[in-house]
Amino acid sequence: MSYSIHIIKTQYPWESNENPITLEEWTKLIETDSEMKIKNQFSSVNLQTLEKITIKLKNTAIWTFKYDGIAYEVAFTYNRGKISVSGANDYVKEKMKKIAVKLSCRVVGDEGEEY
Repeated sequence: MSYSIHIIKTQYPWESNENPITLEEWTKLIETDSEMKIKNQFSSVNLQTLEKITIKLKNTAIWTFKYDGIAYEVAFTYNRGKISVSGANDYVKEKMKKIAVKLSCRVVGDEGEEY
């Protein structure tokens, strides 16, 4: 199971319904970010088995960026008043921090630790 990092307005991720990021806030942010696009499915290849994996998600944006000349896609999922990313590396966490500033939010891990 992958560890998730969240963009929230509350102290802990499990409290996000108490003071949620609204779906309207999320969609407006995506509309203003040229690196992000709403997608209802995310496809990737399992690097161990080379099997193509497709996940259908609601209210998900894909962040596309290049690092060392390689294009990457990361799924940012809006659910229950928070925006979450599974298995975020430091580069992704920096993007999450930029989003959090725009939404007046915090970036925290599953256990509430702040990034």
